[in-house]
Amino acid sequence: MNKTRYPFLQLFLQIVLFSVLFIGYSSGLFVYPIRNATPMLLLPLMITFAMFEEELPSAMVGLIVGVFTDSVSSFGGIFHTVFFMILGMAVSLFIHYFLNNNIRSAFVLVLIGSLLYFLLRWLFCHAFGDTMIGSTVYLMQYAIPSTLYTTVFVFPLYYLQRVLHRFKL
Repeated sequence: MNKTRYPFLQLFLQIVLFSVLFIGYSSGLFVYPIRNATPMLLLPLMITFAMFEEELPSAMVGLIVGVFTDSVSSFGGIFHTVFFMILGMAVSLFIHYFLNNNIRSAFVLVLIGSLLYFLLRWLFCHAFGDTMIGSTVYLMQYAIPSTLYTTVFVFPLYYLQRVLHRFKL
């Protein structure tokens, strides 16, 4: 683990980064939909954060991000809390034991994570409740394009997290 001289300054910068993106996401300030696709900006941020941290801090930050996301979401009680906590721990485990910490791994992990997020959201919210045509339209016009749109944000967020963790604050 990368030890810094001022861990509270690094923690403060992470809190500011997560807060700004959460407020921007929940208020619609940073979300620019392209047709029906809207990015879930907290997902690539959570994955890139977990790539540089140990398992327990990644799971706890995922839990906190999930609670805040559930507080403004119109969908499903504790879905985001459980999803982000498991995702943070899983990404941290994969990076520490199976994958290298580079931009290709980040791209693949964000692509898989966002695909899993939107498919689970479709499964729990639309697959059994809507008509077959309505759930298929949601899947093809919202979930798949949103997965690709979310994955694009891995590039700036990965390099930002890398600077925050490699720079000896």
